[in-house]
Amino acid sequence: MFKYCQTQLSLGLSIVVDCPFARVELFDEAHRVAHKFGATVAVVDVTISDQQLWQQRLEDRVQQEAGTSKCHKPQTWQQIQQLMVRYNGCWQWSTNGSRQLEHYSLVDSARHSLDDSVQAVLDFLQRITDQQPGAAKEPDAVAASDSRKDAVLDWGTEPVHNCYG
Repeated sequence: MFKYCQTQLSLGLSIVVDCPFARVELFDEAHRVAHKFGATVAVVDVTISDQQLWQQRLEDRVQQEAGTSKCHKPQTWQQIQQLMVRYNGCWQWSTNGSRQLEHYSLVDSARHSLDDSVQAVLDFLQRITDQQPGAAKEPDAVAASDSRKDAVLDWGTEPVHNCYG
């Protein structure tokens, strides 16, 4: 994934990366690649605070994908719970104060509509752009973390934490 990012950035293209920054090392690599090309990293971290809604979204997703080539994993709420135990909070580096992120936004997909969430992220990105002298219309690199509960760019269906749910 990071080789693809390097190629795109080396061509002067902006990129959006859907990456589960479940470990800080993944963010560090994204930051290193962006820095190499003078790009900006903006992290949009999507969570879902309502466990029942998260479970319902998972169950809906599994039903929608039944019999298709798409297969959402995990497939049961029990599997999600087992993953959360196995992850042991490794994703919390982005929210526990152990790491300062220059451009960070947290979106709770259970508390805001899709439209409101999208607008909040667009506003966040615009503020970053406005802060950069001579910057392009959008940041060069946007990293969407999907390490916990809801899915990036899969608006409202995939419980796995990250950008929008």
